[in-house]
Amino acid sequence: MDFKKMLTVPADEVSKYTDIPITILPDMETYYKHLGRHMADIIIANNKAGRHTSFILPVGPTQQYPEFAKMVNEEKIDCRNVYTFNMDEYLDWQGKMIPESHPMSFKATMKELLWSRIEDPLRIPAEQMFFPDSRCPEKMDKAFDKYGPVNCCYAGVGYHGHVAFNEGVVSRWYKIPEDDFLNARTHIVALADDTFVINSVREAGGNCEIFPPFAITIGMKDIMASKHIEGVFYCGHWQQTVFRRTLFQEPTIEYPGTFLKKHRSFAISIDALTATAPQIMPY
Repeated sequence: MDFKKMLTVPADEVSKYTDIPITILPDMETYYKHLGRHMADIIIANNKAGRHTSFILPVGPTQQYPEFAKMVNEEKIDCRNVYTFNMDEYLDWQGKMIPESHPMSFKATMKELLWSRIEDPLRIPAEQMFFPDSRCPEKMDKAFDKYGPVNCCYAGVGYHGHVAFNEGVVSRWYKIPEDDFLNARTHIVALADDTFVINSVREAGGNCEIFPPFAITIGMKDIMASKHIEGVFYCGHWQQTVFRRTLFQEPTIEYPGTFLKKHRSFAISIDALTATAPQIMPY
């Protein structure tokens, strides 16, 4: 689709131009409950079938996790056979893991918003929650090999198209073959400048200095190997164009989110504001 036309299609007409299922939620409270329900229903179905459940989980969005934990506790959903894989984690300027005391620690966030809120008899065992570690990236890959492919990957798309922290490859000095990029597994990345900017605006009042400069991320191979990918779009005005690029732009490693629509089972959950066509006006 022509880029200018892509940006003008009303939210309720986007589905006319794609076969990808799109669920538009009216507000953020409904959105987070929807994602929590999505997770809970997968576990319930697998428990009934005697199968384990595995997820790739992001930190962003995060407020679905308390909703999910509430459902687990109220409905007595047994999560002892659940395995989770966090997408990524920040690293300091030396490539070392940031401590859980750091305000941007994804591991600490998951412990607080997910693990600690599930009642003990139902809780995911801590040893079944996997986090990428720069000291041994291959540990994550081995866990994927053992417990994957995951039932569902909840994948957001960043300002310049990153999925997890698989940043778009845009450089005058080097190229990465597309096959290499799509077959990459857990690895260390330097964060792109635009990632610093948008994350600082969203999460830290514009304070870029709070963000570590590197990250460790799972690769596109394990994301695309998922049985299902649920695209999670929830960031409002700045993600309106990202949503439409993900759907309609030709796949390119300069904008990794564009590959998600090639997955055999890809759907999108999005809030009404983020689904709205972007408006162009002076601030």
